[in-house]
This record gives sequence, structure tokens and C-alpha cells, in this order.
Amino acid sequence: MSRLHLVGLGPGAAELLTLRSWELLASGKPLRIRDPSQEAAQTILARGFNFESVSETDPEAIAASVIRWAKRCDSCVYAVAGHPLEAPEAVPILRAAASAGVDVAVEPAVTEVDRLPAADPMTGTFAGPPAVRGAIAFERLVAVMARLRSPDGCPWDRAQTHVSLAIHLIEETHEVLDAIDRQDMVDLEEELGDLLLQIVFHAQLASDAGAFEIGDVVEELIAKLVYRHPHIFGDVTVGGADEVVANWEWLKHEQKGRTTRADGIPKDLPALLYAHKIQRRISGAGRAWKASTQHLSTLVDAAASAGGPEADSVFGDLLFEVVALAQQAGVDPEGALRRTATRHLLDNAGGAADGLVQFPTPPSD
Repeated sequence: MSRLHLVGLGPGAAELLTLRSWELLASGKPLRIRDPSQEAAQTILARGFNFESVSETDPEAIAASVIRWAKRCDSCVYAVAGHPLEAPEAVPILRAAASAGVDVAVEPAVTEVDRLPAADPMTGTFAGPPAVRGAIAFERLVAVMARLRSPDGCPWDRAQTHVSLAIHLIEETHEVLDAIDRQDMVDLEEELGDLLLQIVFHAQLASDAGAFEIGDVVEELIAKLVYRHPHIFGDVTVGGADEVVANWEWLKHEQKGRTTRADGIPKDLPALLYAHKIQRRISGAGRAWKASTQHLSTLVDAAASAGGPEADSVFGDLLFEVVALAQQAGVDPEGALRRTATRHLLDNAGGAADGLVQFPTPPSD
């Protein structure tokens, strides 16, 4: 018996397609689309999926054409805008299929009612269309990751652990930073997605182990944001951004029950970022570390004549002071040095095809 899948393309954006709909549309089964100009349909077609359009306009005529087509296929997909049962031809298709011996599977879809935003009782915030689209897309991403990790999923994904994925988390983070440095919004969109994948991947591993789920991660984050923004979600009054940072640091210290300012600073941070974080902690509540160009000049003089065992400490003090001055100027020292190093690399590439410095060819004997 032939099987006809009635697929709904949802109210518009492709982000609102269900995972099942995506699977069927990308399955390679014969595909007909009622309205190829619909937003989600355009996104699908941009991926190169083969499809047939519908020339008929009368619902009964469409139904008759679809059933004749379905009988020639083992399994096929007919896609319409919105929910499949909202299409005018839906009932005629179901009626004609029963007498033609075609098995019809109606695939649920998001409707306009399903996507109506609502106020969050915890925060009083209103989830508008971008938030709704993001939430639905995120739900699909989590479902895809669970599928990849399922018993009949991808062998590579199933073999991964938190440890084996750590290097990918670092790589994706640096690729995000690179896109930011290049101010490339197209790459940034893609790299943020790759970074998000790592977060969802780790959460799925934890879920498989019974430790926590992605929902726990998100709820913990929401609770943290609400708790550390009492000037928004409470009755605290602040005079500016500096007080916001001060409150954040104090609330973080209280919430985590830290006993010293050194608690919670990762030792494997990049050196400049490590120094930056230590200065913020020691200063207390986000106030800038006391630094001056006069002190920097003194350290430069000391470094110029330093040698032997003392050189390490002297240059360390010099770099620490530079980090403090950068912080006072509102500059990220880690990012500034990375961008400057990249600029020097490109300035000295010498037109090499691979973008790297070409060393002179050694003279022949």
C-alpha cells in the first residue's frame, strides 16, 4: 500500500518546522509543495531539495491529483502551509485516499495559535516572535542531538565523552572570537551555532548519564540572571554600570559561599585573562586595579636592564601593569593582543599563498 505523508510547513519561518517535518522533507521521498513561495518552503528549496508544484486550484481537483500521484509511489510527501489539516484539500485527500487504498499519515505542525507569545510569570518578560522562534528551533536542536546519541544514532556522536569534546569546545570558542575580531556577522552566526552545539552536546551526555538535562542548564541560568539583577527583578536601585558590576560580584560571592577572593578562578585561563580576572577580584566588586603610566615607566626601565633569574619576575610585573592599564581604559587585553598579533602576521605575510610568512630559501652549495 502506498503511503502519503501530509506535512505542515507551519506559520512561516523554517525555524518553526517540527523535527519530523524536516526529516520527511529531507528524506529524498517524492515531494510536492502546495505553495513554494511560503517562507519555510523557500528555505527548504534553497537547500536543493527536488519537488513538484501543484497546478490545480480547486481543493477537490488538488486532492484527486495528489492521490493519483501517491498511488505511483511507495511513500511520498505532500507539504502545505500551516497545519496539514488546515489546508482546504485536506479532507478531500483523506476521503479520496480511503477509497484509493492510500495510507495517509498526518504529520502535526506548529499553528498560529501554538506560537502566540506569553508573559513569563517569574520574570514578567514577554516572549515575542524572535524568542518564540528561537525556543522552537532550540527544541528541535535538542531533539536532533538526542537522536544522534540514541542507540541507533551516529557512531561518532555515541562514542564521545566530556573529555573527548573538550578540545572542540576550545576550538569553537576561538572561532567565535576570530569572527568577532573580523567583524564578520555571517561567520559569527555560524560559529555561534557551532558553539551552541557543544553546549547541547555536553548537556545530552549528562542527560544520558542521569546527571542533569538541558532544561536544568537553562533554568539554572535564568535563576542566576534574575538573582544577580535585583535592580531589574527586585527593588535595588543602582547609579550606573559600575554599581551593577559591584552588586554582581558581591551576589556571586555570597551565592557560591566563597571564602577567599581566589576561589573560583580557573588556573588554566590564558595568562592575560587570568591576570585581568585576578585584578578584578582583588580590587573587589569590579573596581579597577590601581595602575599608572608612571609605574609602568618604572617597570619598563627595570625590564630594560633585567637579566638572569630576576627577569621572569620583572617582566611579569610589567605585563601585569599593562593588563591593569588596559582594564582601566576599558580594553580587553587578551583580545587586544590577539588582534595585534594577527595584524602583524598579516602585515608580514609577504604575499605568501598560504597566508604565512615565507622564510628565505637557503643558499645552494
